[in-house]
Amino acid sequence: MPVSFIDKIAAMFPELPESRTLLAVSGGVDSMTMAHLFETADWAYGIAHCNFQLRGDASDADHDFIKARALYNGVTFHSITFDTEDEAAKRGISIQMAARDLRYPWLEAVRQEHGYDFVATAHHLNDSIETSLINQTRGTGWRGLSGISERQDHLIRPLLSFTRSELEDYLRANDIAFREDSSNAKDDYHRNRIRHHVIPVLRSINPAFERTFEKNLKIWSESTHLLEWAIAELKQRYVQKRGDQLVIDYRFIEDHRDAAPTLFFEWVSPYGFHPDQLTQALSAAGKSSGAMWYSTTHCLLADRNAFLIQPATSERTPPVSHQLEKAGGRVSLENGLLATDVFDRPAEFSFSLSEFEVELDAEKVQFPLTVRHWREGDVFCPLGLGGRHKKLQDFFSNLKLSRFEKEQIWLVLDGRGEIIWVVGHRPDDRYKVDAKSSRLLKLSFRAR
Repeated sequence: MPVSFIDKIAAMFPELPESRTLLAVSGGVDSMTMAHLFETADWAYGIAHCNFQLRGDASDADHDFIKARALYNGVTFHSITFDTEDEAAKRGISIQMAARDLRYPWLEAVRQEHGYDFVATAHHLNDSIETSLINQTRGTGWRGLSGISERQDHLIRPLLSFTRSELEDYLRANDIAFREDSSNAKDDYHRNRIRHHVIPVLRSINPAFERTFEKNLKIWSESTHLLEWAIAELKQRYVQKRGDQLVIDYRFIEDHRDAAPTLFFEWVSPYGFHPDQLTQALSAAGKSSGAMWYSTTHCLLADRNAFLIQPATSERTPPVSHQLEKAGGRVSLENGLLATDVFDRPAEFSFSLSEFEVELDAEKVQFPLTVRHWREGDVFCPLGLGGRHKKLQDFFSNLKLSRFEKEQIWLVLDGRGEIIWVVGHRPDDRYKVDAKSSRLLKLSFRAR
């Protein structure tokens, strides 16, 4: 029997005979069987044990038992003690989550410090089945269907193709000592309730339930890889990165209507948005231009033809404004530098062609100047409209600017509070250079 087990593991992980592996051992049936298999196969290994202090003296007895076993076999023993209940309470998470979050970083740190090639845990097929069923009851989506993965970087699970009963048979046949965890018999945890009550019913329907489910796990795992590939391919088609802004073309909704919610969730959820927000945003696409949703770090905007995502803007912080007390000064802005210069109008004069430079009549401009972003109610007289006032909101709408783009535009106002320049777009007609202008004020913006 050991040979068939070892051969199967070696086929899954052909690098093991030439590697050093750190075995995560709790003292139970699964991990003690794994340690015995590595010892029998004569594969180089060390043993690591986490004492989570969840079972009083029994936890300390587990530690002593595993340490004695490691010393008996002449292998290196690593251990650590955690105050798991305190960690869970401080972070407001379950005991199981706290134990996992403490365990894996420590195992990886030991692996790196002591030169192990892999960390191996003793998860088996029934663990993977239970994980898949738990995920389905929690609604984790298609990624949760495939259970526990065989490997993740340096983390491997050599027993994943064996059932719990197969490992128990191996343990009895080889008279392997182990520690019994009394918590496994209780129904306190979601996993235990599935193990004790759900799986026996499924096994009564199909005696080969585990092997049937194993095939399903494989299919779901392959489907996961296929879906991830398709989502990435479609992202290249519909999603663009522009600076710190993400632009998602609405066409994906029409082109892939049935899959649109999944695509949108996969592309946007990494930015911290709640699924309910994404459902609302999809419903608003093409209908409610300007509607916005916030995560803790980002804004999501339903614009005219696309969703826009960018880091949370200054809307939630006090408005930013800067002042220039006199001509010839400059001001450093969050995304660039605004400079001023006053000079006599030369005989041969031509206007700047850059949209980020403008010449105005210096005699008409009153200092100090204020530089700020737009606010509701702002108006100015765009050059070329014959001195007629226009709401800045309407001016931006005519340019088909998104709300995010509007929020990035700087305005220069004179001492009377009048907008003299919408930076990068249009000066105010009232401050234009005419035939009588003798002194000119040049404003220029240089982006960082």
